[in-house]
Amino acid sequence: MNESITPEKSGHVYIMTNHAMKNMVKIGMTKGSPEQRARDISGTGVPGYWCVNYKLWVMDCRWVEWSTHRYFSELRVDKSREFFRVDPKVAQVVIKHFADSLLDLMTSTKGAQDHAGSEENRQPFSPDIDWYVYPEREEVDPKAEAERHRKLFEYEKNEELRELRREEERKARLQREREDFERREKSRLDGFKVVKTIMQQCDRCNRDFTVTLMRHEQGARCPFCNQFSPTQVSW
Repeated sequence: MNESITPEKSGHVYIMTNHAMKNMVKIGMTKGSPEQRARDISGTGVPGYWCVNYKLWVMDCRWVEWSTHRYFSELRVDKSREFFRVDPKVAQVVIKHFADSLLDLMTSTKGAQDHAGSEENRQPFSPDIDWYVYPEREEVDPKAEAERHRKLFEYEKNEELRELRREEERKARLQREREDFERREKSRLDGFKVVKTIMQQCDRCNRDFTVTLMRHEQGARCPFCNQFSPTQVSW
């Protein structure tokens, strides 16, 4: 392996699409999983979920991403964002071309030295392909769009209701288990519960004393002579 290629530079270059953002794609890079990256950015701040349309593992993901962004610079929606008005299939061809060119570049010593330089001095390649931009978003039927949103709202509402129902069933099950445990514990402790206080006569000194008996006890010791005296108690 060439010294300019390190595991820290490798990663995925991806293309993501969003059904709520027609005629627009997101081109970026990640050293982790593109699917996890899509889940991370599919928050409440966007109207739809991001889907990975294409991904490619490359030796230098940052350089391939930078070259692709520069190639599509005129189609970039905003300079500080990774959104482009370009067809995903065309973007795939460009990314694949830069990845293959990078592999060829790494095989030569001079190319590897040029690649190891600063990012500002690197010149991206120009793939010889016929590419085109997306047309402006076509008009949609308001009734069809409203019906689609209504169905989506009902689906999300039903999912929320099902989740609430599952949560209520879980709480009810935990409550039943807690009540069963408390009932068994109470039944167990009832065997040790203090239930009677009686007057007992000692068999040795014939003195009377008061004793409080539990259900499992069969007698008591005399506080005067310490003699154990059995009792006949009907519970």
